[in-house]
Amino acid sequence: MKIFVVDENNSLTPPEGWYFLPDSSLTNAGKPFFIPENTQVIEAHPVMAVKVSRLGKTISPRFSGRYFEEVAVGIHFTAPLLKTRLLEKGLSPDRAHSFDRSLILSPFLQKSAFTDAVPVRMLKNGEKIFEWVLDLSEQSLGSVFSAVSAENTLKMGDIIIPFLPGGPDVEIGDVIELNKMDDNLLRIEIR
Repeated sequence: MKIFVVDENNSLTPPEGWYFLPDSSLTNAGKPFFIPENTQVIEAHPVMAVKVSRLGKTISPRFSGRYFEEVAVGIHFTAPLLKTRLLEKGLSPDRAHSFDRSLILSPFLQKSAFTDAVPVRMLKNGEKIFEWVLDLSEQSLGSVFSAVSAENTLKMGDIIIPFLPGGPDVEIGDVIELNKMDDNLLRIEIR
């Protein structure tokens, strides 16, 4: 399984626009997030994840919808100060994104569960921080599938995270939740 993340600038030119996460980054819902000892600041970025459902290479944008059936939401934890230090030294910022357990996803649901334009809300300690409607359209995901599949064969079970908006800083004791209407999709305790 491969995990592809498209960065917040939406530039699809590798290596700046997207990167891999090792499979050790992924943690299932219900698990707490432990802040790594070697960093001072951790940000919690809300994400949407699509699971690739069939083999594909060089996928045309108009056919992107044929390559996924399931969608999840989650939190991708990053270390912004570490990223800045690495970039200042001319090093790859991968360590700031891809440490163990840095990605926690809700259970995957059929994409039809997110087509009703009901927003997903991110709460930090019960207070709304962010709200967005998942865009599963060909216009939104087509260029992502096309760019990633131009250089990589997508296989069943691969995960694509098509955007990475900014998120709040978190500290020990915080609780992050992702809700859709009254449904709690994900709850993460920060330890």
